[in-house]
Amino acid sequence: MRKIPLALLIVLCALNLPLQAQIFEQGFGGALAGAMLGSLVGGRSGAAWGAAIGGGVGMIEGANQRERQKEAEAAYRRQQQERAAWQRDDQRRRQREMELLAARQECCAPVPAMAVATSTAASSPDALIVLETKKSLIRMGYNPGPVDNQLNSQTVEAIRAYEVKYSLLVTGRPSQELLKHMLQHGG
Repeated sequence: MRKIPLALLIVLCALNLPLQAQIFEQGFGGALAGAMLGSLVGGRSGAAWGAAIGGGVGMIEGANQRERQKEAEAAYRRQQQERAAWQRDDQRRRQREMELLAARQECCAPVPAMAVATSTAASSPDALIVLETKKSLIRMGYNPGPVDNQLNSQTVEAIRAYEVKYSLLVTGRPSQELLKHMLQHGG
């Protein structure tokens, strides 16, 4: 009779269950519970059978509990990695926004009075209109090219896009009236 519970314990160990404290703890608890129940039902031989069965069930439960714990830890690590990736992406997005804002402020910053006096003296009134038109286009989200007093194809296309949006006569040419319209509409 004693060979069968011992054989059962050997078979359970042969199942290659991870030998960790938590598993042994569950196995020991199951063996005690099984021994107590077995002794109540079947006396001494019932206690041996109960201990063997309870120990086996306890070890299996301990192994299952350990697997659930490993899965929970893996899920937590994945969640932390996802959170870190989201934070990195958010930080990159904010950095790009700051760079864009700095670029807009740099290109659209008010020109000191001395610089305006020199640039207007060196250039025609039309050049100043081109410069201010480009600044207005940038403030409204268009891309007129480099912010200078030179009219180029990018500037002409940006002006045309603006004129189409506001149902104006499409000329692609900067003018005092166009600049005034832009300033009235957020430019």
